[in-house]
Amino acid sequence: MSIGHFFKTVLLLGGSTLLHAEVATHPFEIESGMVIYEIHGGTQLTPETNLTIKGNAKLRFKEWGEVKLEEESGVVLTTGAIKHKPHVKRFEKHTKDTVITADFENEQLLERKKVESDSNPHEEMVPLVKKGQESVAGVLCDVWEGAGVKKCMYKNIVLKLESHILDIFYVKEATQV
Repeated sequence: MSIGHFFKTVLLLGGSTLLHAEVATHPFEIESGMVIYEIHGGTQLTPETNLTIKGNAKLRFKEWGEVKLEEESGVVLTTGAIKHKPHVKRFEKHTKDTVITADFENEQLLERKKVESDSNPHEEMVPLVKKGQESVAGVLCDVWEGAGVKKCMYKNIVLKLESHILDIFYVKEATQV
């Protein structure tokens, strides 16, 4: 084997190894865990009518967030001139390929293939700017802010979400991590 042929073989093998080596990226930087949240919010709709949001949520995940269960339940209470108290429930399971959603009203599970936007949690619709750090449920997380949105994230997991849209405020904050 000539030296030229040897270098070509090494470059070919080395190059193909580099082409096939991928850096594994996962939604979260923690292998598995659970976060329990409290949800609250609301606004004054009219001088005689108030909207109040109260609820709880739970996030359970494994395989670095590739598989996760999200549950939310609560009430959206309207008081005053208009009285209404609907109960809200949401259950969603994400796997590498599918999203399964519970349709409580029709008592069925709806399954769909995951699309690119489902699988890339780092993609934001609103550009966020890092504004420092905050402690949520005893965990120091990075605060990110954008138009009407503030998130406190730890290893890509949202521990606190604050949203202010059209005078309605919404807060989802971890109580246990």
